[in-house]
Amino acid sequence: MKNLYKIFLFTSLIMPGLLSAQCKNFTKKKCFPSLENYVPSENYNSLSMFAGDTADLYMVFIANNDYRIVVCSHPVLGDVEYRVETENGLLVYSSEENESEKIFDFSTTNTEKLHLVISVPENEKSNSSSMVQTGCVSIIVGSKESVN
Repeated sequence: MKNLYKIFLFTSLIMPGLLSAQCKNFTKKKCFPSLENYVPSENYNSLSMFAGDTADLYMVFIANNDYRIVVCSHPVLGDVEYRVETENGLLVYSSEENESEKIFDFSTTNTEKLHLVISVPENEKSNSSSMVQTGCVSIIVGSKESVN
């Protein structure tokens, strides 16, 4: 029983750090190159998600800039979908309507707050006895000054 407690304690303390490090490494190698000539923001969001999971993120975009949003996910999660909406709920972009394109480029004329909704599809092959697959989903934003 004492050994079981030690294993549980080790797992609960060490595993989140390992998953975070793996996600950070994944983002650095697989996601950041998609920004190309956009300057990455100082912050990026990485989440450990699973089949059927959704996440909400609100971001502020400053006027007179060009932006690139990249939603990058581990292949084990399948085709992760996302949409960008205004604060009023108007759809700005949907990866589902754009053949699962993971990159969204846009320009701003006004400073605005946008809502991103990220969805991992349900796993069709899962059953109650199968292990839940988790994977990293990273949302990175790059910007550059508009040339207009």
